[in-house]
Amino acid sequence: MLKYILIFFLFVSSAAMHPFHVSVCEIDYDEKAKVMQITQRLFVDDMETAIKQIDGKQKLNILDKAFTPKLDVFFKKYFSKKLFITVNGKVLAVTYLGHEIEGDAVWCYLETEKVKKIKTVEIKNELLFETFTDQSNIIHIKIAGETRSLKLTNQQRKGTVIFDD
Repeated sequence: MLKYILIFFLFVSSAAMHPFHVSVCEIDYDEKAKVMQITQRLFVDDMETAIKQIDGKQKLNILDKAFTPKLDVFFKKYFSKKLFITVNGKVLAVTYLGHEIEGDAVWCYLETEKVKKIKTVEIKNELLFETFTDQSNIIHIKIAGETRSLKLTNQQRKGTVIFDD
């Protein structure tokens, strides 16, 4: 009987909870090419909500292949306003390369301009902050086998990591 009461309590409490909004950004430094390769994972439904809010598009289905060219235009513009990477005090140009859909996720691919040596990396990632007040953006930065992580929120929109020589 206690088991059923617990299950009922969990069901009722989870239905009342506000959904948690999160994205994950992986940044890997390619030492040979001297660029930072960025993979940003976002949930399809979160992006659809954001695009509807930002562009006013009421009928939108990211999974519809006919929308792919428009989605790339949107992402290119959106990332240019929401994602900034500063290395050793210099803001790097970030180029949007494309995206793909996998299940309930949108994977976006970006790349920075060339950078030779990395000591400090400052990330400002404001993706979806205008849409969800509880949005968290998790950042993993990997350079020369070392990984540093950041959690960015509406209250803390940027963070810095230091890599030792």
